Amino acid sequence: VMTGCAGPKEEPIKEVKKEEINDQLIIGKKNENGYDTIIQNDTDSAITSIRIKKADEDDTKYSDNLLAKNEKLEKGKEAEWYYSPENTEMNVESKSDKSLNLAFDIQMKLENGSEFTLTTFPFEDFDGTVSICYEDGVGYIKYKSKTDGSEVSTLETEKASKEKKESSLQTNQEETTSDQQITDIPTSVEQTPVEQAPVYQEPTYQEPVQQAPVYQEPTYQEPTQQAPTEQAPVETPSQGSEGCLGGVDLLP
Repeated sequence: VMTGCAGPKEEPIKEVKKEEINDQLIIGKKNENGYDTIIQNDTDSAITSIRIKKADEDDTKYSDNLLAKNEKLEKGKEAEWYYSPENTEMNVESKSDKSLNLAFDIQMKLENGSEFTLTTFPFEDFDGTVSICYEDGVGYIKYKSKTDGSEVSTLETEKASKEKKESSLQTNQEETTSDQQITDIPTSVEQTPVEQAPVYQEPTYQEPVQQAPVYQEPTYQEPTQQAPTEQAPVETPSQGSEGCLGGVDLLP
């Protein structure tokens, strides 16, 4: 009887997810009716915020930050971005219609404080990785076109879009300032003075204020004693003396 040993028991092969292989950042959730795009950060700083809206919507319609809290796309790194537009019917059989009917604005913020908006982001025309770039205050993308295989850069398009937006803002500010100045100009219409009838004012009577007499204490002055004046004695003529006045006897 021949006996043998069984070989080592084979372990089941563990399924490894794509993001575990290349440690790639995943943005959003996969949806068969949505977009699946690989983006690479070729700016000089980490991307900390990605917000998106349809191009025909105003700025209040931007989505919340698609990156999770404390999540960022480091410079030189890639991320797989799954995006499904809200309230938009996607034609799965003819996905090329999506690029014709939909245009998006994408607002990004960098860790160094810079901000920019991508006004050209054709999801359906990307053939491979999309490079996110930033130069002289302008954000743009570079990619290979699925339509004709050409290498595309949106730098000049984004420059023109930024200049147009800044010019529009400046024009609006000038118009607002002009309207305010017109409002502040005083009117030069001469106004005829209106004569007003005299207003009778009733005379007011003020009752005299009686003041109480002020008592003044009498002051005592001590009498001044003067020294007696000595007078020379006056000589009176004696009765027996004779007197004459021009030889005339005064007494008979």
